[in-house]
Amino acid sequence: MTARSDPAQGARRLLLVVVVVSLACGGAGAGPSSGPEEWIAFQSHRTFNNEVWVMRPDGSRLRNVTNDPADDIEPAISPDGSRIAFISDRGGSYELYVINVDGSGAVPLTDDVSTIGWPAWSPDGSRIAYERGVDIRVVDAAGGNDTLLIANVRRPAWSPEGSEIAYSAAGVAVFIADSSGANARQVDSTEQGGDPAWSPDGTRLAFASAGEIYVIGVNGTGRIQLTQRARPDFQPSWSPDGTSVIFTCDLATIPGDLNYEICKVPGGGGVAVNLTRLAAPDMRATWFRE
Repeated sequence: MTARSDPAQGARRLLLVVVVVSLACGGAGAGPSSGPEEWIAFQSHRTFNNEVWVMRPDGSRLRNVTNDPADDIEPAISPDGSRIAFISDRGGSYELYVINVDGSGAVPLTDDVSTIGWPAWSPDGSRIAYERGVDIRVVDAAGGNDTLLIANVRRPAWSPEGSEIAYSAAGVAVFIADSSGANARQVDSTEQGGDPAWSPDGTRLAFASAGEIYVIGVNGTGRIQLTQRARPDFQPSWSPDGTSVIFTCDLATIPGDLNYEICKVPGGGGVAVNLTRLAAPDMRATWFRE
């Protein structure tokens, strides 16, 4: 006698298989989803004109964000990781622009023939500080309300909580002032510090001095040297967790030549490694979470 199959039993078996496969693949009930992805934005000449690119911290998944015939340089990421401020001459002169991280919606924020550079977002994402000539100005991230913040200084960097701003001044020394520009104080005792970058917890500054990268407490103590190389290192930026510092490094091996790449070093000191290696310059990197 041939046994007849039970349709209900078959359905139960099919349901069990579906549930097992769903759990194995991370379906509902499998646990928390992965967190935000980390990326590094940087300026590169790898397509024979300067563009803003992004890549994963290990150097993978390269993507051209701006993809425009004009020069697109000096990217700075918004605090929420959704937008990039950058400098471009696509309108005929170098101006400050904002673009979505997917490459859409590029909008100019300035319209001035002066030299413009080094954008830096306020922590709440509402304003952008930038260089115009030898002054630091601030403009709304949506455009408008462009005002002078501090005269005769460069390289603005907002503190993580927004109450202070670091910059380079005098003989290229690093200073910190209130976000209004008042109550300035020199952080490092040398006269060769520049390119300041705040650690995510707001307790330290990475900066470039005499072709090397240093870290110092915002109270001026605990200075340590992170790099010690024959070629210049500059433009530091912290990883989101504060454990590493990325920077522009010159990997040229021929005297008189230049080969700017993106390098990384532990924030407490250690061995530096390069994240990019190409004949075309890669520089001005920022590490962010999207």
